[in-house]
Amino acid sequence: MNVQWSKKKLIATSIASILLAGCGGGSDGGSSTPTDPGNGSLSITSTAVTTATEDILYQYQLTTDYADAVSYSGTNLPTEMTLSTDGLLTWTPVENVLTSDEITINVESNSDNTLKDSQSFTIQVTPVNDPVVVSSIQPLSVESGQSITHQIQVTDPDDENNGTDILFSLRNAPAGLTVSPTGELSISSTATASIDHSVTVLVQDGLEDNAQVSETTFDLSELFYYYVNGQVASYYTNDVIPASTVKVSNDGQLINQGQTTAEGTYSIKVLDTSLDQSLPLIVSADAVGFSEASEAKSFGELSSEINLFLPEVHASVTFDSQAPSNLQVDNETLVTVEAQSFVNQQGEVVTGDISSELFIIDPSLDIDLMPGEMVTETPQGDSVPIESFGAITATFTDSEGNDLQLADGKVAEVRIPASGNNPPATIPLFYYDDIQGIWVEEGTATLENGYYVGQVSHFTTWNADRIYETIYVDGCVVDKEDLPIANARIRSEGVDYNGRSSAYSDDQGVFRIPVRQESTVLISAESNYQSRTETVHTNTTDKTITECLTLDDATTKIQLTWGENPRDLDTHFYGPDGQDGRFHVYYSNKNFNQAGNNIYLDVDDTSSYGPEIVTIPDYTVPGTYRYAIYKYSGNGEIRHNETKVELILEGNRTVFTPPEGTATRWWHVFEIEVAADLTQTLTPINIWSNTDPDSANENAAPQAQSRSADVTESKGIAETLLEEKYYAK
Repeated sequence: MNVQWSKKKLIATSIASILLAGCGGGSDGGSSTPTDPGNGSLSITSTAVTTATEDILYQYQLTTDYADAVSYSGTNLPTEMTLSTDGLLTWTPVENVLTSDEITINVESNSDNTLKDSQSFTIQVTPVNDPVVVSSIQPLSVESGQSITHQIQVTDPDDENNGTDILFSLRNAPAGLTVSPTGELSISSTATASIDHSVTVLVQDGLEDNAQVSETTFDLSELFYYYVNGQVASYYTNDVIPASTVKVSNDGQLINQGQTTAEGTYSIKVLDTSLDQSLPLIVSADAVGFSEASEAKSFGELSSEINLFLPEVHASVTFDSQAPSNLQVDNETLVTVEAQSFVNQQGEVVTGDISSELFIIDPSLDIDLMPGEMVTETPQGDSVPIESFGAITATFTDSEGNDLQLADGKVAEVRIPASGNNPPATIPLFYYDDIQGIWVEEGTATLENGYYVGQVSHFTTWNADRIYETIYVDGCVVDKEDLPIANARIRSEGVDYNGRSSAYSDDQGVFRIPVRQESTVLISAESNYQSRTETVHTNTTDKTITECLTLDDATTKIQLTWGENPRDLDTHFYGPDGQDGRFHVYYSNKNFNQAGNNIYLDVDDTSSYGPEIVTIPDYTVPGTYRYAIYKYSGNGEIRHNETKVELILEGNRTVFTPPEGTATRWWHVFEIEVAADLTQTLTPINIWSNTDPDSANENAAPQAQSRSADVTESKGIAETLLEEKYYAK
C-alpha cells in the first residue's frame, strides 16, 4: 500500500515538474521547447533586442512556452513600430529618434485568458549620418553681358543648409560661375562666343560615418548674341512707323523677327551660332499701309544701324472673296483674281471680304524702291545681276489682318506697268524672296499695251526682269588719310538701265563690282561714312577706276531724282565763299574750293530721271548754305509724286518732296546753318518760288550754257497712273 502510494506520488510530482518547466521561468528566461502546458502557466521565453540603428529595420521575434494559440499586443509602441499576429516586432527608427522609451509586449492564451505574460524593455537607437541628397538641375543658359542665379535644392535630415553644415563645390566650372555657401549658383557671362559647359555640383556634410559626397551634373550654355538695330520710317516723309514687322534671315533661314516700337525703332537678337558670317544678313520690314523694304548687309555692317524706309502703298482695295475681281489703281487693273482663290495660313479657304494693298514700282523713277539687291541665282548657284522693266507689290489679308495667299492650284493675272528703255516683247518674271534676299525666276510675261501681263501662283513683289551681260569695275577705297578701308560697301546704279549692284572692299580696300556692259553707271562707297559718286562709262571689257574712292566722316550728300518730265531739273547749292562773298555750285560751275574744302556737283543729268548729286566733304566756313531746284527745260511741272531730294547730313537721312500748290520754276528745298563752331543745323524750307533763293532779283535764273533744249513732253504709263497719286502725303 505504501509502495503504491509512493509511486503515484512520484508520478504526480514528475508531471508537476514537467508542467512547471514548460512555463519558461518568467520574462528573463531563455528560449526552450514548449511542452503541453496542461493547466499550467504561459511565459515569454525570448529575450528582447534592446539596440537599433537609425534608418535600419529592427526585428524581434517573441516566443513563449505555450503550445496553444496565443495573441500579442503592445503598449506604448512608437509610431511606425508594428507587432504581427505571430509576435514579430518590427521598427525602422527615423531621424532624431534616439529611443523607443519603455514599451510593453503582452501575450495571452486564446483559449484561457487567465494565462498571460508581459515583457517590458527599452530600445536604444544608434544615430547615423545620412548623406545629403542634391536635386537634379535643369539646363541653364545666360546671355553674354548678363547675369543669372539658381538655387541648388538639397535634402539632408542631419544638417541645415545654413552656410556651414553643408559644403558646396563645382567641377568643370567656367570662368565667372560661382556657388555660395548656401548653394546659390551665380554667373556673369563675358563670353565672346556661344559655348556649352557640362558642370558638376558636389555637396557634402562633413563625411561622418563614411557618408558619400553627393553630386549632380547639369548643362550650362553661355549665349552670345549680335543685335540688329535700326529704325523703320516712311520713305518720303521720314515719319517713323510703329508696329512694323522686321525679319532677319541668313543662309535662307529666318533667324528672328520683331516689331518696331512707338518710336519706330527695333532691336533683334541674332545668336552667333545661327549665323554664317560669310553670307549676308537679310533685313526686311513691312507694315500696314506700306510696301515692303529689304536690305542685304554684310556681317561687318551689324555695328551700324540698319534703317529701312517703306513707301506708302498706292491703293488699298477690299473685294468679295466669293466673286472674281479686278484690283485697280487709278482705274487701271493690276491684278485679276478668281472667286474663292485665297486661303489663310492654315490652308482654309477664305469666305469673307479680303483687303489688298497695291504698290507700283517704276525703277526708272527710283530704283531704291525695289526691295533687296537686284540679283538672282542661276541653276548653278551663281549670283548674277538683273535689270528691271517694272514691278508691282500685292499683299492680301482677311478682315482680322491675317496674311492670305493663293490656294494651291490657283493662279492670278498681274499687269505690271512697263518701264525703261526698249522693253522686250517677252520677259521673265521674278518674285522677291525676303528670306533668301534674292529675286527668284518664275514664269514669263508678255508686253501688251504698255503692261507686262503674266500669271502668278502666289503674291509678293513681282518684277519684270532680265539678266544682263556684265563686266566688272575695279577700284579701291581709302579714308581721308589715304589709308585703305576694308569691308566698305560699294554701290553701283545704272543711269541708262534700271539696275544696281553691290560689293565689298577687301582688307586692302580693293573692290570689284559687276555692272552692265556698254552703259553709264554711278559708283559710290560707304562704311559709316560715304564717298563722292563717280560716273563710269563701260564697254565690253572690265574697267578700272584710276583714283580711289575716299570716305570722309564729314561728307554731306544731296541727291535729286525725278521722272521723265520735265526733261532737265538742275541742282543749285549756295554758301559763303570764305571771302565775304557767296559761292554757287551748279551745272556751269560744278566744283568750288572753299578754303581747301572742295564742294562738288558729282552728277548732272540732262535727260530725265536724274540723279543729280552734290557732295560736301566738310563745312569749313560758318554761314548759311542753301539748296534749290530749278526747272531748266520741259513744259511739265516738277511733280510731287515723282520728284525726291534725299539729304544725308551727319549720317541722318532726310527726304524732301515738292510742296503742294502751284509749281513754279524754283523749288527752295532747305537751308543748313553752320555756326561759328562749325556745327550744322538743318532748316526745311520746301516752298515754290519765282526767285533764285540766294538772290534778291525776282525771276533770276541761270543762263543756259550748251544745254539741251526744251522737248515736247510725253507721259509714261507709270507716270500717268501716278500723276495724282502722291507717294508721300
